[in-house]
Amino acid sequence: MGQLAAESVRRRENLTRLWAQYSKDTMSWETPRWVAAGAAALLDSLTAADIPAPPGLDEEPAGLGDDLHNEFAAFTPGDTCLDNNLLTPQGLRLIDFESACFAPVFLTAAYCRMPFPSCWCVFRLPGALATEIEQAFREQVMVAYPTLADDAAWEAGMRRAVAAWTLDVTEWLLPLTTQDEPPHPTRLAAMPRQILRYRWEAAATLVEFPALAQAMRLLLQNIAATGVSRLPHGTSAGVEGSRPDGRGAVETTDRVPDQLRRRKRSRRRRRAATSVTFSGVGDCCACSISATRSRSPSRVSWVSG
Repeated sequence: MGQLAAESVRRRENLTRLWAQYSKDTMSWETPRWVAAGAAALLDSLTAADIPAPPGLDEEPAGLGDDLHNEFAAFTPGDTCLDNNLLTPQGLRLIDFESACFAPVFLTAAYCRMPFPSCWCVFRLPGALATEIEQAFREQVMVAYPTLADDAAWEAGMRRAVAAWTLDVTEWLLPLTTQDEPPHPTRLAAMPRQILRYRWEAAATLVEFPALAQAMRLLLQNIAATGVSRLPHGTSAGVEGSRPDGRGAVETTDRVPDQLRRRKRSRRRRRAATSVTFSGVGDCCACSISATRSRSPSRVSWVSG
């Protein structure tokens, strides 16, 4: 992933041209708009729960989005989850480029620090492993952005990314807590309230964003009354201890929760109104970008070059 990001920096003009041609103003991680959308949803959620919004919460995320997207952009598949990576005899292959764009490298790196913010398959990573992965990614993107060798610059960007992802995750997961059904219909998974507790605990420590941190603490107080257990660690067999009552992994059903269906449809409309798609083919770390007309006139392919 770090190699892909570093190699892509000099090719940004190509993707920018294709995005302008095909995106039709689709929401993406590339602009601050998604941060603003998450912030607005958070304010609405606090109001609905009769929780007073901390002073400054309506202004703080605006600066967060602008600062996060100010520099250090690189190509990302946009959904760097475990089930979007294939291990093959020829090496790692990335799939699911539906949300691909140029975005701050911190948004990708944050998948190590707050594992898998755009995913249903969320669990805790061992601290040492997460740090090792993040450092490996950082060393690779430093080839394109030597400034990121500075610890202060890196940490500031990472904390902004954690804050931004927390807003986004809260927006789409909080409505699912009314039923608190597993976020995947057939696989072992943590419960939405467990995932939210995990995200909110991390964001509650962000001293650079005091209003957001206070909002997270208020939400944690609210959710604590329901007895939500901590997010489990991943195991070779799946996710352990996934029941909120701690009695073991959740047995999921074949029924996708109605709210999850609505959330998926909403996010598709918001981010992929014209079905812009990027498909990983060949060596994912040595790619060029080209536009190809396929069965869908708005499809873009990411092809080896």
